[in-house]
Amino acid sequence: MANKLKDIPVFNLLDFVQEHSIDVESFSNDFVVKIATEVYENEKFDYLYRTEFFFVILVLRGEITVNINNQEYKAHEHQLVVTAPNDIKRSLCAMEGSIVSGVAFTPNFLAQIAEFKNLPEVFNYISYQGSPLWSPDLPDFNRMKEVTEQLSFRYHGQKEHPFGKEILKNVFNIFLYELGGIAQKYAPVKNTTFTRKEHLVMQFVNMLQKRFKEQRNVQYYANELNVNPKYLTQTVKEVSGKSAGELIDDFVIQEAKLLLTDSSLSISEVGDILHFSDQSFFGKFFKRHTGFSPSEFRKVE
Repeated sequence: MANKLKDIPVFNLLDFVQEHSIDVESFSNDFVVKIATEVYENEKFDYLYRTEFFFVILVLRGEITVNINNQEYKAHEHQLVVTAPNDIKRSLCAMEGSIVSGVAFTPNFLAQIAEFKNLPEVFNYISYQGSPLWSPDLPDFNRMKEVTEQLSFRYHGQKEHPFGKEILKNVFNIFLYELGGIAQKYAPVKNTTFTRKEHLVMQFVNMLQKRFKEQRNVQYYANELNVNPKYLTQTVKEVSGKSAGELIDDFVIQEAKLLLTDSSLSISEVGDILHFSDQSFFGKFFKRHTGFSPSEFRKVE
């Protein structure tokens, strides 16, 4: 590999858009959609890197070649490439005249907008088990293409409609449902066997999905998995790019953001659902990880 694992840069969405000179009418730090764009080899990214966001690429014409987790993939017309933040990526090249559409979104954007009930299972699959290259049949690909186009239309035009943000939220959830359906039907498993470390991380994430509201202590999960807490933290970091504690906090914060968007719940009730001892402790935890108090977050939303 060209650069050592510890030296791999991590790009946020804003830096990635600027580095790739992606021409979009508007974008946020958490979401970008670009439709029917011609792609070229990008020498700036001919090295390993990670991103802080999920990336879904639809190949409309031609062929692109990418390297994900040290494996090369050629994605041709009517295929999808789906990557997670923890994936190690390297941009390679594109066949002349290749056209793609792309949607990039951060875990924070998911937490604020997504209402997809099976979301944790789908993105656990993407992050730890599924191959990044998907080959849906033409009708399924076309449905994904159509909802991506609608997503772009609603995103760029949301200020022109009195309920633009609400419509965007619904279209994005349709996008997630379509992506989830394609994942179940077409996303191949990376391996029929996993290394001991990969298996441990999948066990941890599966357990975390079910118990993160009640248990936020690495020691608890280590005990349940019969491993040393230090080993669990190091292994999760090696496989996913984040420590065990960071993943626990990510799950809690995403759930907190979702609950806070429900105006029928008081901040105290949100803290109770997440099993914080009191509202003050919940507020300090939330602000430490987001920069906002729960009440400030609600005002921003």
